Amino acid sequence: MKELKDAVKDKQLIFGTKQTLKLVKLGKAKVVFVATDCPAEVREDILKFANLAGTKVLETDITSQEVGSICKKAFSINVLCY
Repeated sequence: MKELKDAVKDKQLIFGTKQTLKLVKLGKAKVVFVATDCPAEVREDILKFANLAGTKVLETDITSQEVGSICKKAFSINVLCY
């Protein structure tokens, strides 16, 4: 969770499954954060493509609602990256 809070302060974050998967597939994402309640098929896709691209994936122990709150957004966030 500390890494997520640090990323919110210091990095330009990309929110959402489609945008994150696109950046992971292109090899442009450095770190991906995944919420605990992220749908299984999304998690599998992220892990598969991140493994191929050598992208670090951090599976958080917080829900998507909490991730949204930490990022100061009024919506839940399953996946985000920088």
